[in-house]
Amino acid sequence: YHAPEQAFFNLSQDCIYDCKFCNSPRLNRNLTKNLDPDKIIDMVLEASTRTDFKAVAITSAVPDDPHKTVMRMAYVISVLREKLHPSVPIGVEPYIEELEDVRRLKAAGADEIKINIETFDREIFRKVCGKQDFDAILKAIRYSVALFGRGKVCSNIIYGMGETDENVIEGAETLA
Repeated sequence: YHAPEQAFFNLSQDCIYDCKFCNSPRLNRNLTKNLDPDKIIDMVLEASTRTDFKAVAITSAVPDDPHKTVMRMAYVISVLREKLHPSVPIGVEPYIEELEDVRRLKAAGADEIKINIETFDREIFRKVCGKQDFDAILKAIRYSVALFGRGKVCSNIIYGMGETDENVIEGAETLA
């Protein structure tokens, strides 16, 4: 399901943010029709019986509200954490507006988190992710490291959108 050795699911492809580089809203609707959180849970549990299964990853576009999306993720994670062996890592890739949502995901059973900054150039960020909050994302990344621990938090920097080499280096150093 989507990635080698893991069950990687997207809870929703509809999104309120319209980031210019994102394909989620443009994916074929047949890919996710009839997929609700309970169906995804069933599919992950089915995948967990495969010999190459090692991990779970849950992501989602934001169809209505970031908090509601996190709550859907937390539900899926909590059921999977209860049913899967404790050694199976569960990763999440949410959009976070409130730090409490990071805590909710951790409490639900997430082992690692990915919060994408996308670019460290604020002007490019404004153009390609204009509806998101750059500073809130950085704050959520820092908070996540304190909660999940070193090596359990990651992010993306997409390069090639017009940023400078120095900007990419600054971003990588800040994230490190």
